[in-house]
Amino acid sequence: MRVSAKARQEALDRVDARCSLCTASLLTYDVHHIHFASLGGGNEAENLMALCPSCHRSFPHHLYLPSEAQLLRDAARRWEQLVEAQRSLLKAPSWKDAAAIVLRRDVREAALAHGAYGLLMDWTDMLLGEPDEPELHVVRLRLSILAAEMASYVADKREPAPRLESMRAVANRCEVPTRELDALALVEAKLHRLLGNVDDEAEALDTCSPEMRHTAEFGFRAISFVLKTGDASLLSSVPTPTVHDDDSLTDHMAVGNIIGDRGRLMLRDENVEDAYHELVRAFRIARRTFHRRGLFVAAMRLADIALRLGEAQLAAEWWMIGDQFSSVGRHLELSREPLRRRVLTAGGPHVFSSVRRDLRSLWSAFEPIVPNTPRETAEPRSADRDRTAL
Repeated sequence: MRVSAKARQEALDRVDARCSLCTASLLTYDVHHIHFASLGGGNEAENLMALCPSCHRSFPHHLYLPSEAQLLRDAARRWEQLVEAQRSLLKAPSWKDAAAIVLRRDVREAALAHGAYGLLMDWTDMLLGEPDEPELHVVRLRLSILAAEMASYVADKREPAPRLESMRAVANRCEVPTRELDALALVEAKLHRLLGNVDDEAEALDTCSPEMRHTAEFGFRAISFVLKTGDASLLSSVPTPTVHDDDSLTDHMAVGNIIGDRGRLMLRDENVEDAYHELVRAFRIARRTFHRRGLFVAAMRLADIALRLGEAQLAAEWWMIGDQFSSVGRHLELSREPLRRRVLTAGGPHVFSSVRRDLRSLWSAFEPIVPNTPRETAEPRSADRDRTAL
């Protein structure tokens, strides 16, 4: 049975005529079944996602399992939340109401998950351009911190310096509450890192409160500093990374980043096999939330490690999994082709041939990480031949 025009239109309207994955404006679009039609999924609008043809072609159909339909629904829902927030923003009766929408936690998480950094920067810039009112200084500071955080993720390196200056100017006009001081310090650390100001980055991290030092977001910033500078003094401050059912999406992302960066530290110390297991764990955390950027980065790093271990076939498998995830950022995707050439050099021209026939079973072997568990051995369940030897 074909998808009705009404269901197609409803799926398109839910995302404001933008792709549910890459957020590009849709001139033409495909409807993707969240629970595949071939596996019993229906044609009702709730089971459809509007995707641009490029994202639909590159969607990881070969990796999809029926049990992951809810993860995909959650990913689609996060973009719908941004669309709903934008519509509410246009109807907000006051500046304060509009600011409350932009500062919602679910809006920030959805923007981070979809890479919609520019969208939130546009919203915050619009609100910060309004006349200042003394009683709303703290709200303006929160908006300025959010704008600076989003600027730290974009590829344009001209953004950090003016955002840092603007954020400080707003902070100087009010008495900053402790919670905002911590958020301010973390974002300052990120901006200083982009600007190459190592001493200022260390100083910003040092001003965080003891409560903030136990959070995953501080841990991610601290371990990033260690990776860049080699100064391990902050390593003891990095919390033991665990994930829980009630953790936010950003907590999951931060924990995955901490584990991935710990793997990179192990790799720098020539602890190659431990680095492999740690990055498998980061990959499994990214699977838990269907975080496409995290899946791509972990898979490509695992392919690189497999090459170092002399496992060309394993490297090809990880590269093929990572290749299923597109639109994760141009600066990240630049690594894709050089790594593919290295795999071909190591494994020969037919190294990818067998992988294409077995992607789904390979994907299912690495189950998402289970909450409230200690460090897993990160070994797959099945007879993935030589993989358990690593």
